Amino acid sequence: MKKLLLYFLIIIFGLTGCSRELADIKNRMPKTRPDDFSLTIEWSTGTLPEPQMFYSYQVKIGPGEESSFYYRSGDGSAELTSIFNLSAENLNGLYFFLVKESAFRSTWETGDPIDGGPVLYVTLIADKRQFAYPLISELSETDRNSAYAILEAANSYVPEECWTEMNRLQLQSEAAYEE
Repeated sequence: MKKLLLYFLIIIFGLTGCSRELADIKNRMPKTRPDDFSLTIEWSTGTLPEPQMFYSYQVKIGPGEESSFYYRSGDGSAELTSIFNLSAENLNGLYFFLVKESAFRSTWETGDPIDGGPVLYVTLIADKRQFAYPLISELSETDRNSAYAILEAANSYVPEECWTEMNRLQLQSEAAYEE
């Protein structure tokens, strides 16, 4: 019984410490978007049984208003690079979303590794510091959901024309293997 109580207390103190750490992170981040703020998302399908189905893309936002989107088919036969601008208002919105998500930290909760699935890397720079999520498949469900929320937020700023063209190129690349 004493061991059970001890385990319970350790868990409670551990969770309290994590909550404090996340609150401290939010309080340490500047109240305005730093000039060096940037977000890089690198996404790929991960290993697939049919190599022609593989593809990857990168979204790089900031620093400043210029951002970019880069797509590459798995065999390298199709590529797309697009430069676009985000307003200061959009950059501020993204920055404060990331603060709310407690994304500016260097410790992550790990969970049972996931086999297969997409590969996602999230890298942030703010206030002269770099923050990088570990491999998404190794994160706890909570931190994995946070990384996916960041992915969705970043993707929402990419112009629709980029996604349309990427899908067209990928379908064309896949069709070349069916012939």
